[in-house]
Amino acid sequence: MRRRSPALAAGRSTCYAVGVSSNSVGRARGGHLHVTELDLRDVRCIARAQIDFLHPDRPDSTSLEFPNLNVLVGLNGGGKSTLLKAVILAMMGRELESTDRSWRQTWPRLGGESDCSSRVGVLFHSSDLPEAPETGPDTHLGQRGTIIRRSDASLTARAPAVADGSGRLRSPTYFMVGYGASREVARPRSADSDPDPQGGQYPATLGRVTNLLFGGPPLTPLESWLDERHPRFEEVARLVDDLLPVETRFQGHSEAGRFLFVNRGVAVPRGALSDGLQSYLAWVSDLALRLLEVTPPGSSLRSTKGVVLVDEIDQRMHPRWQQSVLARLAGTLPNLQFLLTSHSPLIAGGLRAENLILLEVDPDAPGSGATRARRLSEDVYGATADQVLTSSYFDLEMSRSGSFRSVLRTLSLAARDGDVESALEHMRRTAATGRPGHPDSVEDEAPSERRPLKPEADTDDAWYEETEGGQSEDAAPDAKGDA
Repeated sequence: MRRRSPALAAGRSTCYAVGVSSNSVGRARGGHLHVTELDLRDVRCIARAQIDFLHPDRPDSTSLEFPNLNVLVGLNGGGKSTLLKAVILAMMGRELESTDRSWRQTWPRLGGESDCSSRVGVLFHSSDLPEAPETGPDTHLGQRGTIIRRSDASLTARAPAVADGSGRLRSPTYFMVGYGASREVARPRSADSDPDPQGGQYPATLGRVTNLLFGGPPLTPLESWLDERHPRFEEVARLVDDLLPVETRFQGHSEAGRFLFVNRGVAVPRGALSDGLQSYLAWVSDLALRLLEVTPPGSSLRSTKGVVLVDEIDQRMHPRWQQSVLARLAGTLPNLQFLLTSHSPLIAGGLRAENLILLEVDPDAPGSGATRARRLSEDVYGATADQVLTSSYFDLEMSRSGSFRSVLRTLSLAARDGDVESALEHMRRTAATGRPGHPDSVEDEAPSERRPLKPEADTDDAWYEETEGGQSEDAAPDAKGDA
């Protein structure tokens, strides 16, 4: 069980966002939004895609283990990042009308025949209508979309109509945030608007996705917006703490203006954490800030509904943390809908078929290099990494390295020519199932000399990644509360 630090238990600290007073934080409600579907035509490399997304408000959500997780897998260049950005394009067409034409020219697919079109179905709360109805359902279905003309790169945003035609979405009331593969932390940033690479200003709604859509600006350091003066500090700090790996704790207090974390039993500032942990902390702490901006006083940060887009969720993560990071995100923030990309077989192997979306080559589309997005019936839940890698989701012939396959091929050819020693060597190499000294190794060793397997409770959430200080694994606490 994760224990709160003494500072948090005493409630001695609070938080405030840069440029936002404690009275105004949460005043502008973020709206309740989930994306139900996506329809793409000739969007960069994607020739066509029609995808239904999982979200917490689906009628079948109670029967799903992870009703808020959607993970995109596929080859590099297959369109995973593009699909995430296309969701933003469809939702924020009006905000993007003033963007540079040269940026829009990259969207229509080369070799395509139609204009670039991105449309999303959205599920939003009745309170987000211009005139909220007094009776009727609490949620409504609607659509948003954007077209970029192939001929002149002009952009047209489709009117966000409600399914029954009774109204339209107000702007900006919905909550959507996006994080690209470059999640560096740099200078402080305004909570109301964000500078674009050309030095202009984006409205808050678009500012929350610029890191994904445009690759910047860098994310705000935790120390720049978390302080000991706001009445919601304990809630924010506990949220950040709950999103971290089990052996890393957020202390809840600072020294010399730097917040401290207990990482495997040692108190260190953020900058002394491993690069992998800093990269993860960068976006989850920014997400906490964004939730603080839009959540009304009296409502839990975890109650806000919205969409979170993250490219390369497994970036710089040790395999142990990859095995449990999605369960932590989904369980800690069950009302948020996550759209993620990944190259990790460990992440894919922890999900059901309904959680996975494959980007693959589209042989039927005109032009070269076209891809498509679809769900497969193949279920890899609980499969080993080798089994996932050789499944349809990753489509490898085998999980061994190319150089090793070349060795096996040479041995196989020699064995066909009657070389008995080559045949035996081929058998020895393919039969090896583990490294020397590992419990799965086929080498002979005394049972007492084998490395013991850790209990499941100790390994599920562990993330044994070296800090910059170079601590040994022996210093790691068994559980977060033991530090």
